[in-house]
Amino acid sequence: MLATERRQRIMQEMHEHKVVVIVELAEKLGVTPMTIRRDLNLLEQQGLVEKSYGGAVLIESSIKENPYLTRKQVKNPEKRMIAQAAADLVEPAMSIYLDAGTTSYELAALLVEKGYQQLTIVTNDLLIAHMVSQNSNYQVIMLGGVIENANGLTCGYLAKEMIKNIHFDICFVGTQAINSSMNVMTANIDKVELKQLYLKNSHMKVLLADDSKFGKYKLHNICSVGEFDLLISDRKFTEQETEYFYENKVRIINV
Repeated sequence: MLATERRQRIMQEMHEHKVVVIVELAEKLGVTPMTIRRDLNLLEQQGLVEKSYGGAVLIESSIKENPYLTRKQVKNPEKRMIAQAAADLVEPAMSIYLDAGTTSYELAALLVEKGYQQLTIVTNDLLIAHMVSQNSNYQVIMLGGVIENANGLTCGYLAKEMIKNIHFDICFVGTQAINSSMNVMTANIDKVELKQLYLKNSHMKVLLADDSKFGKYKLHNICSVGEFDLLISDRKFTEQETEYFYENKVRIINV
């Protein structure tokens, strides 16, 4: 296993369990504890983890978005299952919005494979726009604006101005954090109004969120989960969460 791949595996373990034990991780990856210590030293220098006695804990800032490549290593099978359930909602000749993010990217890949007729796809994600443009049957609209380099997406004034006059049959929205009060959150204030606008302009609002997104906090509130029509997730919801969805008429698809 290459060092880069091994560190990606370590970060996947960190995101799933929030803490790792060096000896256990070394055994799981088939390397020496010293190798894991060196990997953790490098990850700590990058500000991703904090070493503790015999292991490390995940650092996740409320004021900073996790980089795209880091997020892409987490919960990949679950993201693909969520994307499959989302793709089943799409019909020919629809106009849809694909929010920037790794789960939406999996959905974009499925839409290219399915090859619907006359689909209009709007996005602020550069990778998604490139992916879906491979299907000549699709009209692709890429929002303009300032490019956020770490995540390959556009946001800001120009993106908001473009989206004000576009209506969507469905918008598929991702998030990095849903707090205990069921608020969808972001660290980037430029994303707040943009997300609110495409939710406002959509007939059906679908939230795509794997289990790792729950119980987390970022700096800014976007909206409540109760504003969505549908939530697709692999999470095993608590009785209290299920009651919240019922009271707010949010339909759930568990994958």
